[in-house]
Amino acid sequence: MLSRFDTFGMAVIEVMVSSLPVIISGNVGVKNVVEEGRNGFVIRNIDDADEISGKLEVLLDRVIRTEMGRRAFETASEKSWDAVTCRIEDIYAKLFAQYN
Repeated sequence: MLSRFDTFGMAVIEVMVSSLPVIISGNVGVKNVVEEGRNGFVIRNIDDADEISGKLEVLLDRVIRTEMGRRAFETASEKSWDAVTCRIEDIYAKLFAQYN
């Protein structure tokens, strides 16, 4: 079931790190992580059963689903706590270098 609202659903990242493409609502905060047709799908109108079923039909193709799942894993790996920590450390290092 697609969420009507969510600030940033960690479940989406958890699914992606499991090498599975996702289908999410365009109303959720994590939508900027999903690249349409690359690592998942973003449904603009969650009441549009034809759009949802069309995306599900695409994912029935094992080759497409596997490739999208690989890309989903890559995307989720970039969002790990370690990766985020490194980016934050880089930001602080640049700020400190600027003022020292």
